Amino acid sequence: MIKLKDIIKEGTAERIGGGHLLIEAGIEKSYKAIMDLEKEILNMEKTFKREKKGMVKDRAKNMEKSIKNLKMCWNRLYADTQER
Repeated sequence: MIKLKDIIKEGTAERIGGGHLLIEAGIEKSYKAIMDLEKEILNMEKTFKREKKGMVKDRAKNMEKSIKNLKMCWNRLYADTQER
């Protein structure tokens, strides 16, 4: 199975099942966007942990749940790109 990182390193378009071409520029932009999203989620988590003490308990609980859901979504998105 071809991994996204391998495709980007090769710098060429690769053929995968069904004869579809993966366009190099599109893959690099998608991968960069996914990595940028990860950085932003981690920054949000750091900020939340720092400011959690000053939040109302219900608000803190909702923020914690939202961050957890974002991380789960990111993991699924990242795994999906690794399968392609």
